[in-house]
Amino acid sequence: MIAMRPGRIVPRSFAAAQLRLETTMEWLDYDPQTQKKNAALIERFMNMRVDPERALKWRDVPVEYLDADRLRAIIEGIFSKNRTVAKHMLVAIKKLLWVSIEVEKWIKPQDDPSLSIRVRVPKSKKNPAWPIAIREQFEARHPIGTAARTCYALGFWLGNRRGDIADLLWDELVTEEIELFDGSLVMIDAFDFRQKKNSNRHGGREMFIPVVDKLAEALAPLDRSNGGTVLKNGYGEPFSEKSLTGMMAHWERLRRALLREKPDRDDGALDQTGRYPGRVYAPWPAADLRHLSGRVQHSGPDDHGSDGALLNDRDRRLCPGCQQKKNGRRYRPSHQCPRRKARSDEAPGEFANRQRLISGKKRGNDRAPSGAFSFARGPAVGNGVGKTWAKRQKGQ
Repeated sequence: MIAMRPGRIVPRSFAAAQLRLETTMEWLDYDPQTQKKNAALIERFMNMRVDPERALKWRDVPVEYLDADRLRAIIEGIFSKNRTVAKHMLVAIKKLLWVSIEVEKWIKPQDDPSLSIRVRVPKSKKNPAWPIAIREQFEARHPIGTAARTCYALGFWLGNRRGDIADLLWDELVTEEIELFDGSLVMIDAFDFRQKKNSNRHGGREMFIPVVDKLAEALAPLDRSNGGTVLKNGYGEPFSEKSLTGMMAHWERLRRALLREKPDRDDGALDQTGRYPGRVYAPWPAADLRHLSGRVQHSGPDDHGSDGALLNDRDRRLCPGCQQKKNGRRYRPSHQCPRRKARSDEAPGEFANRQRLISGKKRGNDRAPSGAFSFARGPAVGNGVGKTWAKRQKGQ
């Protein structure tokens, strides 16, 4: 029988193991991102119920009550939805078991319930390497000297994580003499640095990566006088680690914007070059890239060609005017809407009344008081709203 005491930690429970884990030197050696990820997984495990019909959670259960069958049921329940999360959850629970076995000696090593459980994650196929055709298009869109091309070259030829790419310094570019397999000595340029991963534990793994000709060509026009990071933004400041993901997506959208498709047929899937079979691709004219600003700025439905300007290149959608014309409907921009245009049969001031009613429905704070509005004579002049409206009608 487990006695639950609100606000207090049950001795030798998983909650007690969590508190002890966060004070160990092994936990303190983890980088903040690793600590945050494992803490979230441990908290998720703590809030799981031991029995779906009971209110008892694993937080208040002694560690010795967790056997291999219960642990396998927990991991398999997560495994059916996400294999990667199941593997990370098992690693997080093992940390609590490690505290109970090696640090506090609450249970014996042979009683470890995780000994017989293994989670293997298959190699991901969601993010394949870019084909040569895609790489050539990206290089054509982003010339040497731009931040996009520099980031692309560092990531492709060094094979580093995004954090190592963002933090790479010019001071880490060295010239060293190395010995080749045939015994000859040559001088090469290389990046000599330490990886950011596990930097708190052992300083990070030391890396020595030679600079190939393609990478040297991409780095040649860059300014090295001020030192600092190799990759800089338009203000001369280094990129943050997380911003590189969004920026690469943005630079890739600019590459796709240079392609205009004229479909000969609608069927078929993407081939290895990233295109639809049976479709002809041609570069976008410079004037047709205006949709990247977020608005289609053409003056009419026909000034951008028969294909229409793309409102969202990622979803391949047409602008509203071209879409309505394609569907056989009349193009009616918002400024030509009958509600927003004075009719010839309207009396003077009636258009303003109607516009105010439309605005009042949209903005609750500016809505006229109840009973103070009329299409025939406007708002009652006896209140403040009516006086303001009367002044506007007189042009004051």
